[in-house]
This record gives sequence, C-alpha cells and structure tokens, in this order.
Amino acid sequence: MSVDTGRCVGAAQCSRVEPELFDQDDDEGVVLLLTPHPPASLQAGARTAADICPVRAITIEEPTAGFESASSGPGHHPTSDSHVHCQ
Repeated sequence: MSVDTGRCVGAAQCSRVEPELFDQDDDEGVVLLLTPHPPASLQAGARTAADICPVRAITIEEPTAGFESASSGPGHHPTSDSHVHCQ
C-alpha cells in the first residue's frame, strides 16, 4: 500500500476510518501512511479508506492469484502484482 501526498487534499477520511494505518501531517495536513504492509486485521479498513478517498491518493497493491507475493522472495515475478487505485 502507498499514498500520494502530492494528490492528498487533507480530507482525513482515511485516518478517521483506520487510525492505526493513517494519520495526518501536522504541518501540511496531508496523509501519513503509518505502515505500508498492514496486518490482516487492518486490511478491510485499508480498503475502505482507499474507497472513500475523494482524490484517489491511496493505492493498494494486491498479488494476482496464482503468483507469489512480493514478500515471497527471489522467485517473485515483477508483473505479478496488480495495482488497484481506489477512490
């Protein structure tokens, strides 16, 4: 998961939905990603936050079925992850 701070408008919907994953920068008011690899218990909240972001500043990368994930090590194929841009 990643965030585009240049796109973020500081709506803070993400940090309201999942404060364990997102915060806001005190100076600029843009999103801060607290952990790029959320545990399973926070993944639903991460998706919800991405879905409600008004400017699509949150990107969730998901492994494609049948391929190893990025954390699988040397056998990882660079095109095995699909990038899901949520709004």
